[in-house]
Amino acid sequence: MSKIFVRTKGNLVPFFKVGVAVLIIYIMIEKNLFNPEDLLKTITLSELFFCVVLVLLGIYLSALRWSLLLHGQGFNISMKNVFKLQLVGLFFNFVVPGGVGGDLVKGYYLVKQNDDRKFLAATSIVMDRLLGLWTIVLLVVASGPLIGNDIMENPKLSYTYRGVVIAGTIFTTMLLIGFSDRFYDSGWMFKKFGSLPYGKAVVESYAAVHAYCTKLTVIGKAVVLSIFLQISSIVFFYVVGNSMGINMSIGAYMFLVPLGFVASSLPITPGGIGIGQMAFFALFNTYLGTQSQLGPNSITLYQIICFVFGLGGGYIYLTTKQHEPIH
Repeated sequence: MSKIFVRTKGNLVPFFKVGVAVLIIYIMIEKNLFNPEDLLKTITLSELFFCVVLVLLGIYLSALRWSLLLHGQGFNISMKNVFKLQLVGLFFNFVVPGGVGGDLVKGYYLVKQNDDRKFLAATSIVMDRLLGLWTIVLLVVASGPLIGNDIMENPKLSYTYRGVVIAGTIFTTMLLIGFSDRFYDSGWMFKKFGSLPYGKAVVESYAAVHAYCTKLTVIGKAVVLSIFLQISSIVFFYVVGNSMGINMSIGAYMFLVPLGFVASSLPITPGGIGIGQMAFFALFNTYLGTQSQLGPNSITLYQIICFVFGLGGGYIYLTTKQHEPIH
């Protein structure tokens, strides 16, 4: 009986999370916190086309970063196939709550084509995620000198910025430890965490990071790609803001946009829909000091364009037999 309950509960969770996304969007529209029609009235076709190009560029850069990490581990997979896997992953980000579903599907196809190198396949995805998150932290910290006065005059933003600086320091320290041969050879992580609950996941993640300790050139290139990837998203929001007649510095977007994407990536709703609107609404309005629909309108347009490209990944997935690799 308990097994049936657990199975039923597991099957209902995705529907519940979809319901959460719909409910958030509905409440925001009802309270006039979010009105996509305003964006459609102001954005021009040329601006919309540029936004589409920026999203496509972001998808390509993300695939290029993953391809770089894969080749750094000796995988012989073409950029064309990596890009297709990226589109499939994008599709499943909207089908499965949160941004993890796409990674699982990408990992599944990669492992299926390289069954004898499962660990290295998983390592590339873990490292891809870690570098993306680390780059976000770096950009938010770097925005401080550009808009320092605006941040320090607002207690909420000030606490947020300081929290990111602390988190970034801890994150960077952990990465440096992860790359350290001396620390790895000491076996400290394996001794302390190996036998603890969820310790295996911690140890495997640590080993995944350390696997790249001899590929620092690859890591450096991947970080550069991550920076350009984030810049493409920041420029996207900047273009939408200009189309709505909102004057904000690029430094402000550099601070707000990466933070919003971190919140959107939480595994709560499919593709971050609803959560993203709420997060960007709170961030942009806290900075502006007034109610604006720039945040939710921008992320909605971004999600719509991503979903359209994701449909291409859905087509690739549906037209590829389960036992065949994507190529």
